[in-house]
Amino acid sequence: MPGSLSTNDRLSARRSRLFNNRNRGARTTTARPRARPTTNTAQRPSNSSALPTVRIVAQEPHLNVESEILRRFGDEIPHYLGSMDDRCVSCGALHWKEERSRNDLNRESALYSTCCRKGLVIPPVRYDEIDYPDFLVPLLLGTDDRQ
Repeated sequence: MPGSLSTNDRLSARRSRLFNNRNRGARTTTARPRARPTTNTAQRPSNSSALPTVRIVAQEPHLNVESEILRRFGDEIPHYLGSMDDRCVSCGALHWKEERSRNDLNRESALYSTCCRKGLVIPPVRYDEIDYPDFLVPLLLGTDDRQ
C-alpha cells in the first residue's frame, strides 16, 4: 500500500517521539532539590559501667603517641581483659565479659554471636558428653600435678 509505513519506519517514528517527549519534559521542568528530612541523632549510651575501673590512660594528647607509649611501657603494653569465664548460654563457649553486645552488658547471662551466632548454629560435638580416658581428664581440667 502506498503511503503506509513499514514496521521499521513505525518503530523508528515511535522511538523519535518518545525521545523528543523525554527531552522536552526535561527542559521544561525545573529540578528542585528535595529537602532532606531532619532526624534527631540518637545518643549512644555510655559503656563506662562495662569498662574496668583501673585503666592506664594517656590524659594529654601529646602523650598518646607511639614514642611516648614505648617510652613508658617498653615492649610490653599492659592489656588485661580479666578471666575468660563468661559462658554463652546457647553453646557453652567461654568468652570475656568485654565481648558482650550492648544489649547483654548488664544481664546475668549472654548469648554471643562469635561462637554460635546467638543460638542459630548448633555445634556438632558436645565436649561435655564425651567420655575421655582417665589419664587425659586431669590434663584437660588442669588438675594434673605434672608440669
